Amino acid sequence: MLKIKFMLEYGCYPIWVYNEDKLINVGLPADLISNKELKNIVDDISNEYNKLFINNSIEFRYVGFPCKEDEEAFDKKIYYAIELLKKASNGLYDVEIDYEGL
Repeated sequence: MLKIKFMLEYGCYPIWVYNEDKLINVGLPADLISNKELKNIVDDISNEYNKLFINNSIEFRYVGFPCKEDEEAFDKKIYYAIELLKKASNGLYDVEIDYEGL
């Protein structure tokens, strides 16, 4: 069975697809990409997460959220996206979550 792993990594899309232990794709699989709500929220999460870092020719570092409320809203968005992902996968994928909050 294919596995979808939700994992945040700077500069990468948070959906990783594996066949056993071999990474075969980073991004939503073709049969899930048509779910616009799922695609839009995962795109938003990816963009928002990357903005939490400074990455230029001088430095790379995590800067975080401007306030606790923004961090909590981000967490809620992630947990909602995870629920959408599980529902959309409909048992066709083993869904693994590598996220415990920031």
